[in-house]
Amino acid sequence: LKWIDQAEVELHRLLEDDGLEGVAGDRLCRLVRRVAAWLHRPVAHAAAQDSGPVEAKDDSGQKGSQLQKRIRGVLITALQNIDLQDENTLNCLESALSFIQGLLDQVDLVSPTAATRQWRQLASLIRGGNLREDDTKTSGRQKRVPRADCSGVLDGAYHPNKRVKGFPTVFQGDNAIQLQCSSCPATISSSWFFRHPGTGQVHVLVPEKGHYACKKRLGNTSPWIPASGVPSKLDRYDFLNFCHHMRESRYCKLCGGRNICEHQKIRHSCGTCRKLARQRAEEKK
Repeated sequence: LKWIDQAEVELHRLLEDDGLEGVAGDRLCRLVRRVAAWLHRPVAHAAAQDSGPVEAKDDSGQKGSQLQKRIRGVLITALQNIDLQDENTLNCLESALSFIQGLLDQVDLVSPTAATRQWRQLASLIRGGNLREDDTKTSGRQKRVPRADCSGVLDGAYHPNKRVKGFPTVFQGDNAIQLQCSSCPATISSSWFFRHPGTGQVHVLVPEKGHYACKKRLGNTSPWIPASGVPSKLDRYDFLNFCHHMRESRYCKLCGGRNICEHQKIRHSCGTCRKLARQRAEEKK
């Protein structure tokens, strides 16, 4: 059980990190890959796996049921904070998502149980956020996000994913800005921009994951830098999602943003929340 305890604590710390940029985002993907290997299909007398903190009991036993519930909970929370429409992210999580999808193909998504509700959440996240009506009646192959809807670089020109393009703060300009990799001579261009709804300041959009080839070679994110000195903005959903109060939705107290705690403070800077998190971590040791 200490493995899932550590995973929950690590997830909490990663979500407290502002924006999950760079290394923190990579660590979240690695956490998903690790925890996904512990997941069981909800079948009685399923064999215990040797590669993770899995009990001999499965969902038919109280102990195994609670363990699997926590594993599913970690995966759901982590995937909710990952942009699965980003092509690089999909490549990074391909094996984990395929494994979860293989389990989903064996799950009855109709029965009204708490476990089924979690499986349906996983199915919704992996299949692009939408469960078709027949997905609750029969299993099917994974619904992959069409490549045209993903972010990527085509003929040297960057384009954001469909969800980012749909923000009223995002627009495509007439002139492209050249972007230089911070770790090698590679360059791409971006004609996509973000305009702050409050100040009106314009930033060129750049891929959050940086230069994929250098990231794979070096093991660290290599950001794209605008060659002309134009201010840049990562194409992360949270950074571009503004409410009608002209604030990032996650930080808006009036809208009940997800990064605002019950004490009406930004969650990662709330002393009371940090103290409670430390107490929970100590209790689990």
